Amino acid sequence: MDRIAKAGINCPVPFRVQPLSWTSYLGAPYGSDATEASDTVLRVDKANDGDGVNFVRVVTFLPGTVLAECAGEPPAVPGLGALRRVGAAVACAGAALHRDSSHCSSSNGDSVCSNGSEGASSFALVHAPWNPAAAKRHLAWDLGNALGCESDLKLVENLAQRELVQKWLRRFSRALQPDETGATVGVAGSSAENKADDTFTGLLVGLPEQVIHGDLNDYNVLLTDEAALSSDIVDDIPTTDTTERATSPDVCAVARRLCSGVSVLDFGDMVWSKRIYDLAIAVAYASQRRATAIDALSAALDVIQGYATAQRALYPTPCNSNGSSTSNGAHEDSLSTRGGGKLSQAEALALPVCVAARLCQSVLTSAATLAEIHASAMESVDSQGNGTTTEERISAKKAELESRAAYVALSAAPGWELLQQWDELHDSGRLGVLVKGLVE
Repeated sequence: MDRIAKAGINCPVPFRVQPLSWTSYLGAPYGSDATEASDTVLRVDKANDGDGVNFVRVVTFLPGTVLAECAGEPPAVPGLGALRRVGAAVACAGAALHRDSSHCSSSNGDSVCSNGSEGASSFALVHAPWNPAAAKRHLAWDLGNALGCESDLKLVENLAQRELVQKWLRRFSRALQPDETGATVGVAGSSAENKADDTFTGLLVGLPEQVIHGDLNDYNVLLTDEAALSSDIVDDIPTTDTTERATSPDVCAVARRLCSGVSVLDFGDMVWSKRIYDLAIAVAYASQRRATAIDALSAALDVIQGYATAQRALYPTPCNSNGSSTSNGAHEDSLSTRGGGKLSQAEALALPVCVAARLCQSVLTSAATLAEIHASAMESVDSQGNGTTTEERISAKKAELESRAAYVALSAAPGWELLQQWDELHDSGRLGVLVKGLVE
């Protein structure tokens, strides 16, 4: 959160407290980084189901409306620049999370971040990658682990929906494979389907990796400034020497201009993974709740155009197909392969299948969660033993079941709808416009 805030992007900032050593209580379970004292963690001794010891962080509150509640009919529809600012925020956050930071003090010697919190007035990137050990972990919600949801296909009762998910997971599996055969998910497709899926083979192999936010869904993005969101963003960032900015872009300057009115929440799913996943996740959720497939495509394109605009401001020099700068040669090629630099054409080509994979991951996880809730409720009913009939006990638990499943069902329905729309857009060849929006 500190890194994002110091880069000029609105997000909650942790309060500083008396440093607390993790090793005193936890034995450094999260790698070498955890051996250092933390000045943002509080120990709270309060009765719970365990040993009574709790560790918490207190962060600042940010007002605003989550993006999910801004989709729909006017006046709730965000302004022309809203989704583009979301895309710009994804690009700036990615740049901030990729590199170590160097702080440039203001003219009076104070160090003040653009969002008013303590930090840097200028956030310049340096070439050493930020590589925290804690980020290299297994996380079920990591988009790279989407194939782990395969076992939940059986929970999807609608056969057409199950086949739709199966098709896109098969394509994602091919994208992860370096050879022409690829892995299959569930029941293998027909020979015609397999041949069509060959175009996905290897799309994700060797793409840049770095620390990513990992969960830029429409409930983790706040729209906070109506004035900023009422107008479109303009690619007119005041620049210094473009050669210098190609290697040390000023994220603060870009974020202040392009990301105002947008705040980013919930950093619990941060993980070391492919850089393209953050953009894919943002597109997958920002495009939901649209009346038609074309409306969904328009929303996706807005996010992508904002991302591309921020990338042009961050890395203004022309780039080759692999994302390396034509003016800085070997250095920029190294920068790109380590996750920095402008998004490459290879990453752009992989975006559509990544968006679909996130939707599959979301709806299958929702199906599994609903099944767990149902099983838990039935187990509770069977253990009541209060003399009433089974039918009466099930009826008594019905309200509880519906309440616990409400959020899951709420998030699943728009995901299913967009996955169907995305499939239609793919079959009609319209998803190519998203790739063009990133590389042109």
